[in-house]
Amino acid sequence: MLCARREGFVSSCSYRIGRFARWAWLAVIGDSAVKYYFPGLGEIILPMSHDLGPIVAKYPEYGSNLVKLAKKIGSKYPSFLAIDIGANIGDTARAIATNGARQVLCIEGARQFVPYLNANCFDSAKFVIDPIFVRWEGYTQAKTVAKSGSLRFVLGKEESIETTRAETIDAILLRRPEFASARLLKIDTDGLDLPIIQSNIGWISNNRPILFIEYLPYFFLAHLNDAKPIFYDLTGIGYRSIMIYDHVGRYITNMNLCNMKAADWDIFEYFRRDNDEYYADIILFPEADQDLSDELVIMEREVLT
Repeated sequence: MLCARREGFVSSCSYRIGRFARWAWLAVIGDSAVKYYFPGLGEIILPMSHDLGPIVAKYPEYGSNLVKLAKKIGSKYPSFLAIDIGANIGDTARAIATNGARQVLCIEGARQFVPYLNANCFDSAKFVIDPIFVRWEGYTQAKTVAKSGSLRFVLGKEESIETTRAETIDAILLRRPEFASARLLKIDTDGLDLPIIQSNIGWISNNRPILFIEYLPYFFLAHLNDAKPIFYDLTGIGYRSIMIYDHVGRYITNMNLCNMKAADWDIFEYFRRDNDEYYADIILFPEADQDLSDELVIMEREVLT
C-alpha cells in the first residue's frame, strides 16, 4: 500500500503531478487499495481511483465544516447518535465519530465501497454498517454509475439495479431502532440528497435531526424540477435556519428559512453550474437547535475576521 500525507500536495503544481502519477499507476497497475493519513482521522484505506486523498491534499479545509458541526452537536448532546447516508468509504463517519458521536449508522449500497467502509469503520462499538441504498421516488427506474470514488443514479436507462437493495429510512430503522433518536442526519448521494429528504419527510418530521446535505444542482436537477418546495416543506415541519458552505468546507453565509426573500434564493443560483465540480454543503437546523446554529455562525464569522 502507498501512504501519502496531504501536506505534500498543497501546491497546484504538486497536485497536478500527483494526479498524473495516480492515473499512470491506475493504467499500469490497476485500481489497488492505498492508505492515506488524514490528520484527526488517522489512516484511511481507499481505492487508488478515489479522489478523496488528492482533494483533501489540495483543500485542507475540506470536511472541516462537518467536524465543527459534530463538535457543536456533541457540546449539547453528549454521545449523540448519527446517521450517515452515502457513507462511501467511511471517512465522514470517522469524522463524526471522532468528534462527538457515540455511534454512527453507516448506510452505503455501493458494493465497490462497502469493503473499504468495513475496513475503515470496523469498530462495532462506534459504527453500524448497513449495506443498502435509501429509497426515493423513482428509484426503480435508475441505474448506478461510479466514477472517481463516488456513485450516482442515472434515470431513464434500460438497465436497473435490484430494487430489493433499497429501503426507506423508516424501514432501515425498524432493523436499527437504536438510531431512531439520531441527532444528526448526514446525506451525500451525488444529487439525491433532496429527493431522499422529500421521500422520507415523514421520519424527518417526527424526529427533526440536524441535516447536513450536499447541494449539487448539476445532478439533482435530473431528479427534481425545483429544490425550493423541499426547503418549504422543511420550514413547515420546524426547520428554521440554514448555513451554506462551498464545496471545500468554507463558510459562505447563513439565513432564516422562514424569512427567505427572492434575493436570498440567489445564493443557490451561484451553484447552478454546468458541471459537478462546484457545489454547496448545507446545514439545516430545527427550531429546537437554533442555539447551535447561532453558536456555529459566530464561530465561523470569527474565523473570517
